[in-house]
Amino acid sequence: MNDAPRNQAFRAAIERAVARHGHTAHVLEIGTGAGLLALMAARAGAATVDTCESVPVIAEAARAIVARNGLSNRISVIAKKSQDLVIGQDVSEPADILISEILSSDVLTEGVLPSFEDAVTRLVKPGATIIPAAVTAVGCLVGGPGVERIVHVGSAGEFDLEPFSPLAPQRIPITTAASSWTRFSDDRELVRFDLTAGDHPPGWREIQVPVTADGTVAGLLQWMRIDLDAETTFSTHPRTYGGAGWTQIVHALGAPLSVTAGDVLRLRVGHDRTSLLVQLAEPTAAVRGLA
Repeated sequence: MNDAPRNQAFRAAIERAVARHGHTAHVLEIGTGAGLLALMAARAGAATVDTCESVPVIAEAARAIVARNGLSNRISVIAKKSQDLVIGQDVSEPADILISEILSSDVLTEGVLPSFEDAVTRLVKPGATIIPAAVTAVGCLVGGPGVERIVHVGSAGEFDLEPFSPLAPQRIPITTAASSWTRFSDDRELVRFDLTAGDHPPGWREIQVPVTADGTVAGLLQWMRIDLDAETTFSTHPRTYGGAGWTQIVHALGAPLSVTAGDVLRLRVGHDRTSLLVQLAEPTAAVRGLA
C-alpha cells in the first residue's frame, strides 16, 4: 500500500477506464485488501464499486476504511471469493470495469488465473475494461555468491551437505536491491498471460538464452511486467523497482553451472496454472555450441 509508483500506475489506468465508460460505470474489484483500488475507482467518479474480499476480518477493516473516507454510499465490500459471487444477489449486474491486484511476485500464486477466467466469463459485460489487461514473467540468468548462497548448499563448516540441494525450494524470493547478484544474459520474456482471456491451459515451451559473460550461473531471476492498459505498463525490474510490495524470484536450475560468454542455455518455461515453472531443458552442463 505504500508502493507509490504502483499506486500511481493503477490510479492512471482506473481514471482512464472510468472516463471511457462514463460516470454511470459499475466497477468490480477482486481482492479488496484495504480497499485502496476501490477508493480510487470511486474517487475517479464510478457510480458504483463492488469489491470482494474472502477474508472476513480484512473485509470488515475495508468497510471501516471506506466509511472513514466517506464513500460508503458508492462502495460495497462483499465478504466472499469472487468465484462465489452471484449476479443479481451479491452484485446487481455484470461490471463495466474489472480491477484486481492479486498478483504475487511469481505472478500466479494467489489464484490469478481462475479468478480472472471466472470474472471475464460471467462477472463483466462484453467490452468491459480489465485492469490489468496482461502480465508477463520476464527473467535473466544470474549468479554470484549472494545468489548461490540462496539457491544451493555445498558445505557448512566442515560438513558436506550437497545432497540436500535438490530438496531446496525451486522458487525463492529475493530483494535484489539488498542482494549481490551478477547478470549472465539479457532479459527474456518467459510467459505472458492475457488476463482478458477466458482460458489459460497449463503448458511448456523451450527458449534459448545466450550467455553474455563468463562465470557461474546459479539460477534465473524473474520479475513481472504488468500491462495495466494500452498506455500504462508497470515493471518490477530488478534495476528499477524499489517498492516494498513485490520481490523478484530466483528459479533454481540445479547445481551452479559454469558458463562462457557465447554459450546458450536451453530452458523449459511454463506454468501449471498455480506456479511458474523454469528448468534446464537438459540435465547436463553440455550447452555449448547451440547458438
